[in-house]
Amino acid sequence: MKNPQQRPVIDLFADKNLTVNKLIERAHEIASLHEKVHQFLDPIDASHVKVGQYYQGILILLADSPSFASKLRYSVPNLLSNLRQQSEWCGLKSIEIKVRSFNENEHLKLDEQEHTIDIQISSETAYKLRDLSDMLGDDADSEKLKEALTRLARHETR
Repeated sequence: MKNPQQRPVIDLFADKNLTVNKLIERAHEIASLHEKVHQFLDPIDASHVKVGQYYQGILILLADSPSFASKLRYSVPNLLSNLRQQSEWCGLKSIEIKVRSFNENEHLKLDEQEHTIDIQISSETAYKLRDLSDMLGDDADSEKLKEALTRLARHETR
């Protein structure tokens, strides 16, 4: 016999008063705000900024580092002005900036070749780097430094 309290899943999503539906609706609202705010930001800066919340005329933006938060604070007057020119932002009173770490994989898609630097060092410098690497201990931190010094020494001009 079927339990009278059991409902098909599709019925749950049809009920707009359920918490899960309110959360989904709020997530869509924030995603929409995110897109609108990013229209007024430099593309490079935009990758470091997310919309946190918009409530009672206060827009909270999240920056992924203190340096981008500082940079963003300087652009708040222009951002406020640009957003207020849009009809849906006429009630915007202020913008607050907060620092929050984002998921590394979400905003940093590093391409190894894109981030390599072609450097050249003298034979003497390469020798000193290898010598320094040999003098380091065997603990985990030293191993990482040894590897980095060895990689750097490979850029010796011959």
